[in-house]
Amino acid sequence: MSSEEEKDEAGQQLTKIDKINFAIAIVIPSLIALIAGLTIPGYLKLAIGSSVLLVFVVLLFLTRAALKKVVRKYTWLGTLIAGTAAGLVIGALVLAPASHTIIHVIKGPQRPGPPPGLSTLTSLMNEEAAAARAHDMAAVSSLYAPAPFVKDAACRTSGSSHTWTGLDQIRARYQALPKFSALRHVGGQVQWRPDNSQATYATMRAQTVGIIPRSASSPKAQYIHGNEVWTFARVGGRWVITSFTYNVCFRPGGGG
Repeated sequence: MSSEEEKDEAGQQLTKIDKINFAIAIVIPSLIALIAGLTIPGYLKLAIGSSVLLVFVVLLFLTRAALKKVVRKYTWLGTLIAGTAAGLVIGALVLAPASHTIIHVIKGPQRPGPPPGLSTLTSLMNEEAAAARAHDMAAVSSLYAPAPFVKDAACRTSGSSHTWTGLDQIRARYQALPKFSALRHVGGQVQWRPDNSQATYATMRAQTVGIIPRSASSPKAQYIHGNEVWTFARVGGRWVITSFTYNVCFRPGGGG
């Protein structure tokens, strides 16, 4: 063997430190896989995994010269290095979801947004008016909660107050309503509970406006105008009517 070949072979020999660094670098993907499987909070997984990855990168940098020697001498090592890189990528993908946990910890709980729009409730009121005009019992059943009530407060008409409790009585009331040529609920003012996007209850003040056309028993058309109070609840993800009180008189100053 010539002196040139002896120098080249000697130059390709790995130091003891290089061998130790390579061994640690090869073990790192296994450590990442182990960390991903631990039953610890995600942010701890990400912190530990990031530290291990940092060690891997530092080792590669420190042994970069020796790495070139080994790859030239042992071609199979290229496959090992590719496998190591693939393990690191897979480990990073497994650990990445933990970053959402860290963001959540830093930001803390999100504040609720604004309450639903007024149309969430007025659309139900419009559907109720349509059901009353058409005597649509199926629509009435779908609009009301399982245990609702409807009340005639009898403030502006003669006679005593009357309450219909439960869907059966309420359907019977709608079935007995006169024919309307017009019926609307207007001027709604709502109060949400709680007053944000997590609202589950609401109270609405509005006015009834309608016309009952003349008939054989009533030669003149009747014009309807009065105050009303509605209550609503969010049940199973949708809003329904829990009560409807009409013919109401409000006390001066806004009291009911």
